[in-house]
Amino acid sequence: SIPNLLAFGETKHRHNTVDGWGKLILPHDTFDVIRIKSDLLISDTIFLDTFNFGYRLNHTQTEYKWLTKGIGIPVLKATKVANVTTVEYYDTTNSVGITENNILNITVFPNPVRDEINVSSSEPIYSIEMMNQTGEIVYSKKYADSELQKRIYIPDLSDGIYVFKCFDKNKRLICIKKIVKIN
Repeated sequence: SIPNLLAFGETKHRHNTVDGWGKLILPHDTFDVIRIKSDLLISDTIFLDTFNFGYRLNHTQTEYKWLTKGIGIPVLKATKVANVTTVEYYDTTNSVGITENNILNITVFPNPVRDEINVSSSEPIYSIEMMNQTGEIVYSKKYADSELQKRIYIPDLSDGIYVFKCFDKNKRLICIKKIVKIN
Protein backbone atom coordinates (compact mmCIF):
# COMPACT_ATOMS: atom_id res chain seq x y z
CA SER A 1 0.00 0.00 0.00
CA ILE A 2 1.17 3.50 -0.85
CA PRO A 3 -0.96 5.88 1.25
CA ASN A 4 -3.17 8.29 -0.73
CA LEU A 5 -2.12 6.68 -4.01
CA LEU A 6 -2.79 2.95 -4.42
CA ALA A 7 -2.97 -0.43 -2.76
CA PHE A 8 -2.07 -3.79 -4.28
CA GLY A 9 -3.06 -7.20 -2.99
CA GLU A 10 -2.79 -10.80 -4.03
CA THR A 11 -4.56 -13.89 -2.76
CA LYS A 12 -3.86 -17.46 -3.79
CA HIS A 13 -5.89 -20.58 -3.33
CA ARG A 14 -3.89 -23.78 -3.88
CA HIS A 15 -5.39 -27.22 -4.41
CA ASN A 16 -2.80 -30.04 -4.22
CA THR A 17 -3.30 -33.62 -5.37
CA VAL A 18 -0.92 -36.54 -5.67
CA ASP A 19 -1.49 -37.71 -9.22
CA GLY A 20 1.38 -40.09 -9.89
CA TRP A 21 4.40 -41.96 -8.59
CA GLY A 22 7.23 -44.07 -9.92
CA LYS A 23 10.77 -43.64 -11.22
CA LEU A 24 11.90 -40.31 -12.64
CA ILE A 25 14.95 -40.41 -14.89
CA LEU A 26 16.86 -37.12 -15.13
CA PRO A 27 20.07 -36.56 -17.12
CA HIS A 28 22.39 -37.49 -14.23
CA ASP A 29 20.31 -39.46 -11.73
CA THR A 30 17.18 -41.56 -11.21
CA PHE A 31 14.74 -41.01 -8.35
CA ASP A 32 11.72 -42.77 -6.82
CA VAL A 33 9.17 -39.96 -6.75
CA ILE A 34 5.61 -38.89 -6.17
CA ARG A 35 4.13 -36.18 -8.37
CA ILE A 36 2.11 -33.37 -6.81
CA LYS A 37 -0.17 -31.32 -9.05
CA SER A 38 -1.03 -27.87 -7.70
CA ASP A 39 -3.81 -25.82 -9.24
CA LEU A 40 -3.57 -22.20 -8.11
CA LEU A 41 -6.34 -19.64 -8.43
CA ILE A 42 -4.68 -16.25 -8.08
CA SER A 43 -6.52 -12.98 -7.60
CA ASP A 44 -4.55 -9.76 -7.98
CA THR A 45 -6.25 -6.55 -6.90
CA ILE A 46 -5.26 -2.93 -7.30
CA PHE A 47 -7.13 0.00 -5.81
CA LEU A 48 -6.39 3.59 -6.85
CA ASP A 49 -7.14 5.92 -3.92
CA THR A 50 -7.24 9.09 -6.02
CA PHE A 51 -10.02 7.70 -8.25
CA ASN A 52 -11.68 5.57 -5.57
CA PHE A 53 -11.59 2.72 -8.09
CA GLY A 54 -10.36 -0.85 -7.87
CA TYR A 55 -9.74 -3.67 -10.30
CA ARG A 56 -9.43 -7.43 -9.82
CA LEU A 57 -7.55 -9.75 -12.18
CA ASN A 58 -8.08 -13.48 -11.75
CA HIS A 59 -5.74 -15.99 -13.34
CA THR A 60 -4.66 -19.58 -12.86
CA GLN A 61 -1.34 -21.33 -12.58
CA THR A 62 -0.56 -25.05 -12.64
CA GLU A 63 2.53 -26.54 -10.99
CA TYR A 64 3.82 -30.09 -11.07
CA LYS A 65 6.45 -31.08 -8.48
CA TRP A 66 8.24 -34.41 -8.35
CA LEU A 67 9.33 -35.12 -4.77
CA THR A 68 11.69 -37.80 -3.46
CA LYS A 69 12.68 -38.95 0.00
CA GLY A 70 15.71 -37.28 1.53
CA ILE A 71 15.86 -34.16 -0.66
CA GLY A 72 14.15 -31.07 0.71
CA ILE A 73 13.45 -29.55 -2.70
CA PRO A 74 11.60 -30.91 -5.77
CA VAL A 75 13.87 -32.91 -8.09
CA LEU A 76 11.75 -31.65 -11.01
CA LYS A 77 9.30 -28.76 -11.17
CA ALA A 78 7.19 -27.59 -14.11
CA THR A 79 5.12 -24.42 -13.86
CA LYS A 80 2.60 -23.22 -16.45
CA VAL A 81 1.42 -19.61 -16.38
CA ALA A 82 -0.79 -18.60 -19.34
CA ASN A 83 0.98 -20.19 -22.32
CA VAL A 84 4.47 -20.19 -20.81
CA THR A 85 5.89 -23.30 -19.15
CA THR A 86 9.11 -23.23 -17.11
CA VAL A 87 10.98 -26.34 -16.01
CA GLU A 88 13.61 -26.69 -13.29
CA TYR A 89 15.38 -29.87 -12.24
CA TYR A 90 17.79 -30.99 -9.55
CA ASP A 91 21.17 -31.69 -11.12
CA THR A 92 23.63 -33.64 -8.97
CA THR A 93 26.59 -33.17 -11.29
CA ASN A 94 26.40 -29.89 -13.18
CA SER A 95 27.10 -27.40 -10.45
CA VAL A 96 26.39 -24.50 -12.79
CA GLY A 97 22.75 -25.62 -12.87
CA ILE A 98 22.44 -26.11 -9.09
CA THR A 99 20.11 -23.75 -7.34
CA GLU A 100 21.66 -23.14 -3.95
CA ASN A 101 19.26 -23.91 -1.17
CA ASN A 102 19.61 -23.09 2.50
CA ILE A 103 16.56 -24.25 4.46
CA LEU A 104 18.17 -23.45 7.81
CA ASN A 105 20.55 -20.63 8.65
CA ILE A 106 23.78 -22.36 7.54
CA THR A 107 26.96 -20.52 6.66
CA VAL A 108 29.73 -22.26 4.69
CA PHE A 109 33.03 -20.36 4.42
CA PRO A 110 35.52 -19.49 2.99
CA ASN A 111 34.57 -19.86 -0.63
CA PRO A 112 36.81 -20.35 -2.55
CA VAL A 113 38.54 -22.71 -0.13
CA ARG A 114 42.10 -24.05 0.09
CA ASP A 115 42.33 -26.67 2.86
CA GLU A 116 39.59 -26.10 5.41
CA ILE A 117 35.84 -25.38 5.24
CA ASN A 118 34.01 -23.94 8.25
CA VAL A 119 30.31 -24.64 8.66
CA SER A 120 28.17 -22.71 11.11
CA SER A 121 24.52 -23.60 11.63
CA SER A 122 21.55 -22.56 13.76
CA GLU A 123 20.50 -26.25 13.97
CA PRO A 124 22.58 -29.45 14.27
CA ILE A 125 24.02 -30.97 11.10
CA TYR A 126 24.30 -34.75 11.21
CA SER A 127 26.06 -35.45 7.91
CA ILE A 128 27.93 -33.64 5.16
CA GLU A 129 28.74 -34.71 1.59
CA MET A 130 30.75 -33.19 -1.23
CA MET A 131 30.44 -34.30 -4.85
CA ASN A 132 32.65 -33.50 -7.80
CA GLN A 133 31.29 -32.49 -11.21
CA THR A 134 30.87 -36.09 -12.35
CA GLY A 135 28.59 -36.87 -9.39
CA GLU A 136 31.15 -38.88 -7.43
CA ILE A 137 31.03 -38.38 -3.65
CA VAL A 138 34.55 -37.24 -2.74
CA TYR A 139 33.89 -36.41 0.92
CA SER A 140 31.34 -37.82 3.35
CA LYS A 141 31.13 -37.58 7.12
CA LYS A 142 28.46 -38.38 9.72
CA TYR A 143 28.33 -36.69 13.09
CA ALA A 144 26.91 -38.06 16.34
CA ASP A 145 27.24 -34.76 18.21
CA SER A 146 24.96 -31.77 18.08
CA GLU A 147 27.61 -29.06 17.75
CA LEU A 148 26.61 -26.12 15.61
CA GLN A 149 30.14 -25.57 14.25
CA LYS A 150 31.93 -28.02 11.95
CA ARG A 151 35.42 -27.89 10.44
CA ILE A 152 36.14 -29.96 7.34
CA TYR A 153 39.66 -30.63 6.07
CA ILE A 154 40.00 -31.17 2.32
CA PRO A 155 43.68 -30.49 1.40
CA ASP A 156 43.86 -33.51 -0.94
CA LEU A 157 40.93 -32.55 -3.17
CA SER A 158 41.78 -31.31 -6.66
CA ASP A 159 41.01 -27.80 -7.81
CA GLY A 160 37.47 -27.49 -9.10
CA ILE A 161 33.82 -26.88 -8.33
CA TYR A 162 32.10 -29.15 -5.81
CA VAL A 163 28.53 -29.54 -4.59
CA PHE A 164 28.42 -29.26 -0.80
CA LYS A 165 25.39 -30.78 1.01
CA CYS A 166 24.27 -30.82 4.65
CA PHE A 167 21.67 -33.20 6.08
CA ASP A 168 19.63 -33.23 9.30
CA LYS A 169 19.18 -36.20 11.67
CA ASN A 170 16.35 -37.55 9.45
CA LYS A 171 18.72 -37.54 6.43
CA ARG A 172 16.81 -34.67 4.80
CA LEU A 173 18.80 -32.24 2.66
CA ILE A 174 18.93 -28.91 4.51
CA CYS A 175 21.64 -27.08 2.57
CA ILE A 176 23.20 -27.29 -0.89
CA LYS A 177 25.97 -24.94 -2.05
CA LYS A 178 28.61 -24.67 -4.72
CA ILE A 179 32.15 -24.70 -3.34
CA VAL A 180 35.24 -23.73 -5.34
CA LYS A 181 38.45 -25.52 -4.29
CA ILE A 182 41.79 -23.86 -5.08
CA ASN A 183 45.34 -24.86 -4.12
